[in-house]
Parts: sequence; structure tokens; C-alpha cells
Amino acid sequence: AGGDITVEPGEILLAQQGAPAGLRLLNGDNIFLSAGAINGATAGIAAVTDVILRTSGDTSLGFAEAGDDVDAVSGVGSISIGMARTTGLGEDTVEGSEFGDGSNIVLDAAQDVTLDNSDGANDVLLTARAGSIRSAGTLAADSDLFATAGTDIAVNNATTGFNIEFNADAS
Repeated sequence: AGGDITVEPGEILLAQQGAPAGLRLLNGDNIFLSAGAINGATAGIAAVTDVILRTSGDTSLGFAEAGDDVDAVSGVGSISIGMARTTGLGEDTVEGSEFGDGSNIVLDAAQDVTLDNSDGANDVLLTARAGSIRSAGTLAADSDLFATAGTDIAVNNATTGFNIEFNADAS
């Protein structure tokens, strides 16, 4: 690990030949991936500071971990992450963010958001503009958990230090 990683091709497939499932890893200080799609359902991304993911299509990861923020936006697709974690140990590099000070998990998709488990050192903010939000595990945030969906929200378990707010428009 070391240094920043910036990748901006058409599609990113996180895979390493010969690596056991779940042990595929992109690791760096700051990781910024921008692509048509990111496909790494059994892969993971870990960054000392920030993991920033931008896609026009779908994003699929086994896990994403950052010392500061995990921030994923899908312009027209869905986001699915098995585990997202922020430790609070990374430098807060996003000043004046609408999400407050660092160590936030922010997932914003045009369609569905699936986050099975989270461990947020600050806030967890989930937005599925025209779709649903799903979690089969536990969503944990040391501060607040906010979820807004265009259709519905189904969460198995949620814990926070302060507020939980779910808003769904199932009309």
C-alpha cells in the first residue's frame, strides 16, 4: 500500500488471478475510481483516507474500508456493498461537506442501494433515488443513520449513537 490510486477507464473489474475469493484487494492512501461500472462482488477496497467511487452504471463490492470517507455515487445504476467501514483514523480531507465532518459512509444511487453491513465512525447516509434500500445484516453508525428511498426500505438491524431516520416514497 502507499500513494494515491486514481483509475478512470470504461469498466473496472477487481480480480486477481489465483487469489481466493474475498481476498482481492485494491489498497492505497486515497482511492478514486470513476467508471461505467465497478464489479468486485467478492473484492474489496481499503484506503488510509478516502474511498471515492463514481459510476454511471452499477457498483458491486464485497467491502470498502477507509480511514475517513467511503463515498459512492451511481448516476443511473445501483450500488451493492457487503461491508462498508470507516475508522475515523484518516485525515478529514473534505471541508465544508454537506455530510458533516469525516468518517462518513455515503451511498447514493439512481436505483437500488444494498449495504448488508456498516460500521461508520460518524454518519451512514443511504439514498436510492428511484429504487429501494436493503440490508440483510446490521447497519451501525456512531452518529446518525439516514436512509431515503424512492420505493421502500428493508433493514434487518440498525444501531446508532444518535438518530435513525428512514424515508421511503412507495407511491
